[in-house]
Amino acid sequence: MRFFTDSSVDAAVAGRLGQLGHHVETNLPEDVDASSPTELCQWMAKSGMQWVTADKASVASIYEKGTAFHGSIIFLQAPTEDIAAVFERYPALKPGRLYTLTARKVKVRQLPGADI
Repeated sequence: MRFFTDSSVDAAVAGRLGQLGHHVETNLPEDVDASSPTELCQWMAKSGMQWVTADKASVASIYEKGTAFHGSIIFLQAPTEDIAAVFERYPALKPGRLYTLTARKVKVRQLPGADI
């Protein structure tokens, strides 16, 4: 899979995704506003990227604004946990889902606008 890790995610997480065989992007094009979750979602959808973030405000904004994103988001609520736990529990991430990695488990929630 192709993932975008935003600035809230430690570089070790991007490295671990690479070890798991995924392609990771950490830089945005200059014309994409990193502070706008809606704009990020639009860019990731066009680029075929999934999103990895530890930014609770961005995730909350997606639900508050009803931003449609038909990719997957991994929310690192417990950023010190190994991201591999997400793939152990869910080997194939489904579009339109938020996967939240906590200290004890991985929770899944449907994203707004997902017609799944």
